[in-house]
Amino acid sequence: MAGVSGSLYISGCPGTGKTALLDEILRDMTAQLEDRVDVLKINCMTLTEPKMIYPTILKDLQHESRSAKDAAKVLEEIFVPKQKPKKQNLHLLIMDEVDSLLTRDSDVLYNLFEWAVKPGSRLVLIGIANALDLTERFLPRLTARNCAPQLLNFTPYEVAEIAEIIKNRLKDLEEPMDLEEKGENTSPKAGGTQEMPKKKSFPLMQPMAIELVARKMAATGDLRKALDVCRTAIEMVESESRLTDDSSIPNSPSTRRTPVLPPSKRLLMTDIANPIENLDEIPKVSVKHVMSATQSALGVSNVSRVKGLGLNQKMVLVTLVMCGRAKIGVLAVGKLYESYVTLCHIRKGHLVPVTRSEFEDLVTMLESTGFVSVKEGKKARSGIKDGAVKTVGLSVREDEVVKSCEEHPLLKIVLESGVAVLA
Repeated sequence: MAGVSGSLYISGCPGTGKTALLDEILRDMTAQLEDRVDVLKINCMTLTEPKMIYPTILKDLQHESRSAKDAAKVLEEIFVPKQKPKKQNLHLLIMDEVDSLLTRDSDVLYNLFEWAVKPGSRLVLIGIANALDLTERFLPRLTARNCAPQLLNFTPYEVAEIAEIIKNRLKDLEEPMDLEEKGENTSPKAGGTQEMPKKKSFPLMQPMAIELVARKMAATGDLRKALDVCRTAIEMVESESRLTDDSSIPNSPSTRRTPVLPPSKRLLMTDIANPIENLDEIPKVSVKHVMSATQSALGVSNVSRVKGLGLNQKMVLVTLVMCGRAKIGVLAVGKLYESYVTLCHIRKGHLVPVTRSEFEDLVTMLESTGFVSVKEGKKARSGIKDGAVKTVGLSVREDEVVKSCEEHPLLKIVLESGVAVLA
């Protein structure tokens, strides 16, 4: 709003509200930003290669299509004009999953962050990713060039915070009903109105069930997953209630075919002829339902976790999958790196492999987060300084890696043709 350019890097674990909060702020400021700021939002994971962000941004600015090289030149003229432009709009560029643009030299990211701090710049850059140390670890020259972004980290949600958010969501369901009850049942009393007593219970879920969801999901701090567990548990209760109703009332209207309603409407409209006036009449989610829903959610948690990794980290996991399918056998770090480099070159120039030392850092990071296991293998041949050879193996299921990575265009190509390349 001050008309000043600059950059910000937002980090945090999946489900901590990074993108959601930013979207909410932009919605609230739509009127203020109109005609003053051009908002551009790009999910970097959808790009086939980092340099394609240039023509993508140019297209969003409604310019004609150009090659990546030409688009970069045009964008620099737009974002860092040599002469004062007639229309002094700022350009707010939001890059979600910005770690997908990391390469060996990361020229694309360096260019974008530098443009945001150059004299006369009209660019405000916001990068979003999971890694806390992305700019320090992978973009160290930003500090040397005095163009390091401001940092904002979203910490994982704690038990009390998750429980409070779930309770507030549930309370929102009964607010309209409470207002009606207050209008009908309150009467003037001794110079004021009678206050409704505060309820200790919540609609749809038992207090112990809410507490259990919060405690189970606090291990990841992922609010999105916690709300998914609540939704699944509520749908379980709904299914059980319908089965009970259908079996106890022969030829009842509930056995007839009815239109399928979205989950948010089903519980409040299970019987249109007899609408529910009190949410407490609805069967509630118990600890048993939460346990079932949690087991279901945790069963696919690795898929979500892998999706939250950067492109090169995913490439390491995909390489392990391809080596397993190609029956390469025991994988020492050196052999895994060779296979990784080979697979990176399937589409020349689309993914530049990291150096050997950077690759070992990636493996260490994946080991610390439980995606791979690193073990000491047999002693190396004489003359090799490393002593024992380290071998690497997957700690998550192969199908979880495939399911998480097949949506990315480049990784999909590797998954489809990687075995033939390594054979």
